[in-house]
Amino acid sequence: MPNTLEVIEGEQLVSSYTEIIWRVNVIDQMAAPNGATLQAVHDLTNNADATTTIMPSGSASIESTSFVKLPIAKNFVANRQYSIRYSFTDGTNILPGEIKVNVPF
Repeated sequence: MPNTLEVIEGEQLVSSYTEIIWRVNVIDQMAAPNGATLQAVHDLTNNADATTTIMPSGSASIESTSFVKLPIAKNFVANRQYSIRYSFTDGTNILPGEIKVNVPF
């Protein structure tokens, strides 16, 4: 069974050697999402786009009609903060989402 870490609210703490796939429960925001898009990964420390570094391949998707599944995130740099922005849709409405990531080591 894979390791599971649940963050209800706030900033996600990870290490620079972490490789992680986020599954974000969005059922409280939208009854039946059917599409998801990775918008960008932004390095907040250096004010730079880090999408191709942190999430170099893959795309966001809807899993089990309740979760946005993001591509694998890796190559984090210690002592930086990131913002991972995505959106999801039911075909009519589009809602944004964001994960704030702090990499202390």
